Amino acid sequence: MATKNIQKKKSERIIGDMYENGELIAVKANKFVQEYKVSLSLAEIRIVNYLIAHIESPQYDKKFRKFKFEIKEFCDAVYPDVKQGDAYKRLPETIQALSDKSAWKEVPSTDNPGKMKKVLIRWIERPEFDEGYVIIELNPYLAPYLLQLDKGFIKSKFQYTILAQSKYTIPLYELLKSWELVRGHKKRFELGELRAYMDAMEKSKNNVAEFKRRALDPAVKEINDFTDLQVSYTQIKRGRRVTEIEFTILPKRMLTGSQVPGQTEFRDAQTFDSYMNEAFGEADQLHDVDVIVRMMAKKRITKLDALKIYDAARGDMELIAKVYEYCKGKKIDNFVAYMLRLVSPGEFKEPIKNSAKNNFSNFEGRSYDYDDLESQFLRAPAPRRED
Repeated sequence: MATKNIQKKKSERIIGDMYENGELIAVKANKFVQEYKVSLSLAEIRIVNYLIAHIESPQYDKKFRKFKFEIKEFCDAVYPDVKQGDAYKRLPETIQALSDKSAWKEVPSTDNPGKMKKVLIRWIERPEFDEGYVIIELNPYLAPYLLQLDKGFIKSKFQYTILAQSKYTIPLYELLKSWELVRGHKKRFELGELRAYMDAMEKSKNNVAEFKRRALDPAVKEINDFTDLQVSYTQIKRGRRVTEIEFTILPKRMLTGSQVPGQTEFRDAQTFDSYMNEAFGEADQLHDVDVIVRMMAKKRITKLDALKIYDAARGDMELIAKVYEYCKGKKIDNFVAYMLRLVSPGEFKEPIKNSAKNNFSNFEGRSYDYDDLESQFLRAPAPRRED
């Protein structure tokens, strides 16, 4: 594979962008990722990211240069799983299809300083095939979003683009990466907006289950399998209709090697505290997480589990206590998932004492004194986890 053989040249003026630990890195402005969306095939996505990853000095360059690649190298990057002969045949068609795709974008006006104008922007300009080489340029209007970036940008390994098997994976990954540092590490998208961004309107045919099966779930799985993010999502309903998707976005650099959903652990206490301070930064919330851990000591939940429960309940500690009192004696395969569902707004209906027919009906609602709960659980020792 071409990308594995690329070596960093000492003569190149590289500031950790084009290459990072020997790997190709594509750098894009967050705003650009979030706003500029053109429907692309997986092969077209690979072309775009391969070109962007070869910008030598995104921090300093003021304009793009022409890219010149051996056709074999380019085919290896665009079609890593296709036989060489077939890849050679497909490449001209893919480049032509990419050159025909465009979107309207507001850019600074050159004639009226301080004002904006709308321009129909294509990704690439003037592609050529010449003596075994492909020569290609990025559209100069893209320069403000790919060059001289000092803040508000993402770095994406080109290797992720090679490993992706779904065309939905990289657009979703880059979108979530651009929101990686959002407060609480949670970002909510209106369902129609998300489907349009992922270019999954046609295949889902307004069916949420189909959208999840064909686009969202495969993309989330691949993101978790090989990128630097660990993501999950919940469906937000209005009545019985799903209207929004809320993502939890965690950087794997803060986590241990085990990325099993529901069992994610931070490397150490210092790393967890760093994450918590970055995500929330409020002492009361950190304090409540400790209370939840001690409250559910018998269930041996982690601080991250407690954080998820706290967030799902929108910080309603009384609700969390009520739900835990209800389900703590039940045999539940996935206790944390069960808690997350019941503490979500509108999900838990406190059982009313009715008859002696079953335990559920006999459950009698209790009144909770949060201050008393707090002092009780903070006096309890923190649970130990077995290695």
